[in-house]
Amino acid sequence: MKTHLCRFLFASIVLWLLPLQVQAIPDWMPGKNLVISRRINSWNSDNKSKVTIDLQRSGIFKAKLAGESEESALLALTGKITNHSDDTVSSIVVDYIVSNKKTNTEVVRLRLALAVDVYKTATIQFKNAFKTRSYAWENGQVVGVPYTSNKDKAVVLETVKAAVEQLGDDYQWSYEFVAAMPQAIVSAKGDDAYRAMNVDQVLVEVVP
Repeated sequence: MKTHLCRFLFASIVLWLLPLQVQAIPDWMPGKNLVISRRINSWNSDNKSKVTIDLQRSGIFKAKLAGESEESALLALTGKITNHSDDTVSSIVVDYIVSNKKTNTEVVRLRLALAVDVYKTATIQFKNAFKTRSYAWENGQVVGVPYTSNKDKAVVLETVKAAVEQLGDDYQWSYEFVAAMPQAIVSAKGDDAYRAMNVDQVLVEVVP
């Protein structure tokens, strides 16, 4: 037991000392998510103030989408994102918070990654609802894969919808802007970038 602990601590220290430019990190190596999160946080320390997010209205509902056999929970958002950094942003991480407005008690906190590309100097507005990223097939091949959180019990949109229904008139929502994720890191690290930021669910816009 002590031997395994020592190896883990040693590997963690080595990873902590690795330069931020390191790209290839073996899946088996402990502390991989820590290295990736340090890269993302380092980028945000220089650029987060240059990315603005303004979410104004929100709602969660269920609907059956074209090509799907069952209803899905969808997140409707009204708002916009502006990117004044020198990089394309590929995802915005926010904490979506449901609370009881009568008691001002937080009920559910869901960490979301809104997977939208925002090019430098551009502003995008949300036009469609968001859904959980899932499998998609195109010409017989998988073009999208489901994201799996590294949390023991990740919160999902269905959980938030249930909380909203139970709260009724006492429901209110808010959000906290956690981080912007540059395209270079998301492209290189894939879902590991989301796991490093403790994301519960990755959402994509519904295609009409």
